[in-house]
Amino acid sequence: KENHLFMANQTRNLRQFMSDLAAGKKTIESDEQFAFAAGQVIFYILSKSKSEDKSYARFSPFLRASEIGRFHDLIGRAYDAYSHETYPNKFGHPFSEVMGNLPDEKNLLNLRPLLLSGFFSENEFYKKAKTDRFSDES
Repeated sequence: KENHLFMANQTRNLRQFMSDLAAGKKTIESDEQFAFAAGQVIFYILSKSKSEDKSYARFSPFLRASEIGRFHDLIGRAYDAYSHETYPNKFGHPFSEVMGNLPDEKNLLNLRPLLLSGFFSENEFYKKAKTDRFSDES
């Protein structure tokens, strides 16, 4: 039960951190912040897809990446695939922070819970989107 409360508080704190990161007020200072921010960034990039396939299977390559070079490469390729789309100004700083961060944790699989938490949390890059999380409301 204590672990559940810790994770709930940690998620709440990380959501606030993402708000500050998107506003350019913070930088990534921990592996936990990195993983959560990466989940937010990846979700937003994948949401740019116009494909009929809106399944979460597109997220699985990121979940399987265990080393940072491969992880950054996957994010870069995803961004490249949708670079013609419009991104809000508040996307730039978090994206830069994720791409420029080298976490202390060498096996990214150990950060998977927080990567998933960031991916599935209300996304900071949307303006209070309450319906289809894959629609562009930025």
